[in-house]
Amino acid sequence: MSATSTARKSGTGYTVLVVDDDPRIVELLHIALGAHGFRVVSASNGEEALKQAFDEQPDLIILDVRLPRRSGYEVCEQIRREPELAVVPIIMVSALTETDARLQGLSRGADDYLPKPFSPKELIAKVRRHLARAEEMKTLHRRARELAGELERAREEARRAQDELRRERVVQEANDRLAQDLSRLDRPKDVASSLLFALMTHLGVEAATVSLPDANDPGTLTPQVTRGLSSERAALLRVPGDGELARLLVALGRPVRREELDRFPILRSELDPLVAAGTALFIPLCARGRLVGLVMLGEKSEGSAFHGMDLEMAGSLGQVAALAVEQSDLVRHAEETFRQAVDAYATIIESQQPGARARAERVAGVAESLAREMGFEGSSGLSMRLVALAATLETLGGDLAPVSLRPRVWGSLREAPGLEREILAVAQGFADVVTRIDAGTPPTQIIAHLQGDRHVLNALQELLARGELTKSDTPQHADGRAA
Repeated sequence: MSATSTARKSGTGYTVLVVDDDPRIVELLHIALGAHGFRVVSASNGEEALKQAFDEQPDLIILDVRLPRRSGYEVCEQIRREPELAVVPIIMVSALTETDARLQGLSRGADDYLPKPFSPKELIAKVRRHLARAEEMKTLHRRARELAGELERAREEARRAQDELRRERVVQEANDRLAQDLSRLDRPKDVASSLLFALMTHLGVEAATVSLPDANDPGTLTPQVTRGLSSERAALLRVPGDGELARLLVALGRPVRREELDRFPILRSELDPLVAAGTALFIPLCARGRLVGLVMLGEKSEGSAFHGMDLEMAGSLGQVAALAVEQSDLVRHAEETFRQAVDAYATIIESQQPGARARAERVAGVAESLAREMGFEGSSGLSMRLVALAATLETLGGDLAPVSLRPRVWGSLREAPGLEREILAVAQGFADVVTRIDAGTPPTQIIAHLQGDRHVLNALQELLARGELTKSDTPQHADGRAA
């Protein structure tokens, strides 16, 4: 048995409040309880009893029923209403009729009753029993509090986990939507527009811009798409691609709040105009260690600062968009290379067959018009135009076609979606028909000579009826007459 347990069993460390208006009984209990190691404090009336109870915070109270000022019953009721004293054991003593006094005391909140005159040994036994029970209750309450704390911590952890899952789900859904939108785009400006829409929607900002390399000055990032900014403010948002700010943003590779950059004096000259334009958050678009674009957001419309989830969302969307911008640059470069190859090929063909280039370009023009009429935009229309041009030149060029270009042309045709192939076929058929008939032939008669998908033919008929396919879309004789 530990020293503490032994001390508690002997009474050492416990405080007992004795409340009685009879000095002899108070003195008797002082002697009896003191002999067993209890510390004894006393009171002779009800009001003094309450004051001593609050001041001393006793471990047990021995309370007489008949007291001046306030009765023992009133004192018992008051103590039970006080949270810090509610669990203190109370033994009531009285010379009144035993049954009546016991019922009265127990109904007012007493734990036990002892009639007068009482045996000191019996009283000490009751005191020890109630103190032991009180210790057990304290232990149970303490364990209950510990369990409640553990439960609350578990609930808090579960809430944090749910918040984290919710945050991850929101970010992932935003990424998926943006990636799906960007998969249909091949121009950096279109990518920038979709990115700005996603950021402004999720982060609640009203002013934003995406700066991309300037076509005339690739070393400078200039605003390409802006929302909520005046032209004067947008003009301030130029960032040198090889400047200190760009290098720092690439090194960090994450969204950066404006105030984070204020501690870098070396950035002051670059940062001042951007801050003057209202920039509060910088989102670098980094791909393969270089800055391919920079998003600059204004303050949140609600006035709050960008917090953890905002930055996580911005960084995640920025990574998706950076890959899309780089990919669109590669697509644009590939298309430009393909266009140059087709142009070079057309020059070779035209040297052998005068007028072939003009005819090929007109076929491509018809295909592009049909693509727009049927809802193809962006890369679909442009790729179709290039493939149509190359395919026409391939048909006219015969063996003059370079071996390296031929697989690219026919491979593109074979890989094109079914509707695009139908558009190309109708465009080729239209060119063949108009070379054989009079230029004044009504559109309905031209359509009658064509074979192909009825939806594509209907689109062609609409274009002809609206006059959107003019003489410039039909081949010409060398002397300028319509074929």
